[in-house]
Amino acid sequence: YSVVKKLGNGSIMNILHILFTNAIEAYSSTIDISCELTGKNNMNIFVKDNGSGIKDDKGNYVKDDRIFKNGYTSKREILPNKGFSSGLFKNIEQQDLTGERGIGLFMVKNLLISNGGDIKLEDTGPDGTTFKLTIPVKETIYRH
Repeated sequence: YSVVKKLGNGSIMNILHILFTNAIEAYSSTIDISCELTGKNNMNIFVKDNGSGIKDDKGNYVKDDRIFKNGYTSKREILPNKGFSSGLFKNIEQQDLTGERGIGLFMVKNLLISNGGDIKLEDTGPDGTTFKLTIPVKETIYRH
């Protein structure tokens, strides 16, 4: 039984899988999930990790929505015979070498928005990253 209006349990699992994978790749040892109902229409899910945070190509913590753009990745890699690469500055050849496409958070954001929800970056820094997902819920969960 799903409590969400449009997203099925499979979609929620895919979203959490992307967020968990990103957290693990950021060297998280802990991922906390909490939920709260907000009124009769929405549920907020908070996903917090204790990884290295999300940094831009200059090493600053990202505090805006650019992380949800298609192709954005904050992962820094040392590429064989290519030197140092980061963020949006990776070319196609470098993306093929690192395996990073920068589409995970883009997919999450679009899936949530197309189903009446959203995702926000609540915080990122040296102590980890917190995302807030807002998901519409069915009113039937309140009938008891």
